[in-house]
Amino acid sequence: MNNLLSSLPANLAEEQFDALLTTPGVRIERIVSLGHTSPAEGWYDQDEDEWVLVLTGSGTLEFADGRRQALAPGDYLYIPAHQKHRVCHTHQTQPTVWLAVFFPPQNRYAITPITAEDDAAICRIIQHVGAEFGAVGEGFGPGDDEVRCMSRHYCLEHHSRYFVARLNGEIVGGAGLAPLNGMPGVCELKKLFLLPAARGHGIGRQLADACLDFAAGQGFASCYLDTLGNMSAAIRLYEQLGFRHLKAPLAGSVHGGCDVWMLKDLGR
Repeated sequence: MNNLLSSLPANLAEEQFDALLTTPGVRIERIVSLGHTSPAEGWYDQDEDEWVLVLTGSGTLEFADGRRQALAPGDYLYIPAHQKHRVCHTHQTQPTVWLAVFFPPQNRYAITPITAEDDAAICRIIQHVGAEFGAVGEGFGPGDDEVRCMSRHYCLEHHSRYFVARLNGEIVGGAGLAPLNGMPGVCELKKLFLLPAARGHGIGRQLADACLDFAAGQGFASCYLDTLGNMSAAIRLYEQLGFRHLKAPLAGSVHGGCDVWMLKDLGR
């Protein structure tokens, strides 16, 4: 193949994948679609970063956080490793030719339990992101006393844990899990906050999954959370995780400033 637009098939039963270059650090493919989409039951969740360009035709990518991105000829997109996505549309009559470049992840992140050395950084992040969305003062999570020293308040003895996320070694967010006041068997997903630069990498989901895994291990029957209606990306994530909306907060909630309340049955 000497031209990326040569030998385009008139009919395709399945997408066509042509390897153009494979080295230890880079893999380049030409992908040809003709009305093809990804399987409805799954997402691409790859170990590599991907840069993809549409040469002809058109396509639409959908991401696990609910975003959709339409691509026309000349449009390109960077997809970090483990950012779940799928193709939800390609042109029905004109071949869509994708040029995909795969390479080792540039953004490396890790999820770990909080330590005392992390307290100052996560405090700044919680307060900064809280201010971004208007969650300031009494009645909102960033105003809780525990924010100043999270590691002291989240520990196994209290059936609680807070996790921090590091992106390329720097703390960029966190989330916690603790019993809900006065409600046996019910825990609360608390203070899931990410800096803007850390969003869109799947880190929020990884934090939530870590908290829910911990909750299951502690034997909680259900998990509650409250948030703000303007945190739309977070709400979509919670819905995807199986949280259902409530009409009012549970009795143990202390955040009167929130206007969205959700609950997940951990037995399902």
